[in-house]
Amino acid sequence: MRHALLVFVVLSAGCYPDLGVYRIGERDAGPPRPGVDAGPPRTGFDAGPPRDRFGGPCARPTLLLAAQSLGDAPSQILRYELHGTAGIVPCGPAAADGELTREPFAVVGVNERFALLAGRGGVDGVDPVDDRRLYHLDAPGLHPNDAFALPDPLRGDYVAIVAWSTAGGGADLRGSIREVRAYSADGVERRSWTGSELTLGASTALAANVHLPAGSLAVNSAVFAGAEVDLWFASRSDPALVPPFASTVLHSLHTGRGRDGRETFVWSGVVRGEPSMVVIRDPYSSLDDVERTGLCESVLCDPVHAVVDPSSDHAVIAICRRDGVHFEVQRFDLSRSVCETLIDSATLGDLRPWYASILE
Repeated sequence: MRHALLVFVVLSAGCYPDLGVYRIGERDAGPPRPGVDAGPPRTGFDAGPPRDRFGGPCARPTLLLAAQSLGDAPSQILRYELHGTAGIVPCGPAAADGELTREPFAVVGVNERFALLAGRGGVDGVDPVDDRRLYHLDAPGLHPNDAFALPDPLRGDYVAIVAWSTAGGGADLRGSIREVRAYSADGVERRSWTGSELTLGASTALAANVHLPAGSLAVNSAVFAGAEVDLWFASRSDPALVPPFASTVLHSLHTGRGRDGRETFVWSGVVRGEPSMVVIRDPYSSLDDVERTGLCESVLCDPVHAVVDPSSDHAVIAICRRDGVHFEVQRFDLSRSVCETLIDSATLGDLRPWYASILE
C-alpha cells in the first residue's frame, strides 16, 4: 500500500479554496523531485536515557505522547523536548507509580504542572514534574476522541477539554462526539456540553483552533474539515472555516504555528483509500502556491495522530503505525524535504503511543 502526504498552502482570511481537484502524489507519477526523498531516516535523536528518570521540568516546546503498555509496564505520558533541526531530547516520563489509566488514548499539557490523560471511562490529572497523579475522575461508558487546552474567560485560567464519544478503539475508530467536558487542575469538572448543544452532528474530532485562540475546530468528514466552535457560547460558525475534502475520511486534527509563526492545520486520515496526512498553511497569495509532495520513499507511515512542530519552520510530527504492530514517531520537515525518525519502534518497545500533543 502506498502512503502519502498532501500539502496545501492556503489563505489566512478564512476563505479556503476548493481543494477537491487535487490528488495525493503517487510514486509512479514520474521521477521524484530532487531532495524530496532524503534517503534512510536518521535515527539516534532519542539515544541515551532521559536526563531525569523521575520527572522534572522539560524545556518548551515539549512533545507529549499518551502511551499504552501492552505488557506489565504502566501507562505513561512520554515527554520530549523539541529542538528543531537538532532533534529531540527525552525528559522524564510520567507514570505516577502505575496509577494511570490502563487504556490511555489522549493527553494534553495545560501547563508545566498539570497534564490530563484521558482513557476509556475516565481522566487522570497528572503533575509531570513530580510524577504523581493529582486526581482521577470517572466518565463511565465514554471514549476520549481528543484533548486540548483552552482559556476559560470567566476564571482567567486554562482548562483541559476532552471530547467524548460512546465508541472507540483506536485512532481510526472514533464514534460521534456526544459530550465535551472541561477539567481544571484542582480536579473539578468545570463545564460540560452535549454534542447536540454544540451542533456537532456526526463530528468525530475536536481540536484547539490556532485561527481563533479561544475557540475550537470540529471535524465532520462529510460536512466540514474544520468548523469553528465557541464552547463558551455554545455556538458553531457557518459556513465552515475549511470545507470537506473529496474522497477523504479524517481521523484527527491539530492546529498550531511553526517557528516562522505561520498558522498550520494538519489532519490524519485516509485519502482515496490511502493512509495520509493533509497539511494547510496560512497565508497564500494565489492557487499557484498550492504544493503537492509525497513522503520520503524510505518512510511508510500510517498516521495515527499528527501535530504541528512549533520548533521548525514547516514540519509536522506524526505517530506512525507500521504493519499494524510497530509504532514510531516521525518528523516530516517539509521546508527541507527531510524525514527523520525521532523515536523508533525498538525504543518504544511494548508502549503504543496513540495521541500526541504539544506544550508550548
